[in-house]
Amino acid sequence: MAKADLGRYAQTFHRQELRYLIADPRQVARLLKIGGVLEEYRVATLYLGIGGRLCEKGGPKRRIRTYNEGPMSWLEEKLRRGDVVDKVRAPILWSMLLDLKPWTPLVAVRYERSVLATKSHRITVDRHVQLCDPHFRALGEIPEAVIEVKGEGSAPKAIARLLGDPDRHFSKSKRALAALSEQHLDYRRLPEFTPEDQVLERMERNHG
Repeated sequence: MAKADLGRYAQTFHRQELRYLIADPRQVARLLKIGGVLEEYRVATLYLGIGGRLCEKGGPKRRIRTYNEGPMSWLEEKLRRGDVVDKVRAPILWSMLLDLKPWTPLVAVRYERSVLATKSHRITVDRHVQLCDPHFRALGEIPEAVIEVKGEGSAPKAIARLLGDPDRHFSKSKRALAALSEQHLDYRRLPEFTPEDQVLERMERNHG
């Protein structure tokens, strides 16, 4: 999926992204204090898959993301190569989901996000991360805060010392897929996916 495929409103990103997990809430509080919170909002993300997989081997992930239960959703395609991420996204109408086959809804996550005010990087702190089936029914949660440092080079020294080493194996979507499997749920036997009636309604009414 190229930028041209999504029309003139598509946005592209190319940057380094490092993830960290912090279990101690006191450490999270120190991080928020050091960085200073620029903004906070809620995120609901629906991941699309092919044949029960999040993506083809070496291929990009596709997801639909909504912020603060707002009226607009975004279709995103994200490809990670090591620590470097390429992402393209554009506003989406739910009727467009019918054109995305063979991609189908697979798992979902929702969480509260804080964005830190640093000049050199975009640093996000995701808390209360819920792992969900495609209809946003909770399957479990991630107890740690998930930190993402986006930008070139190292984070500011005070923040870097607090974060420690990145976790290069962690993925919210893979955790959600594992939770789906642990509960012996087969994505093919879940209730039929109807964009407006089942998924968008849950993103707007059940997220919070």
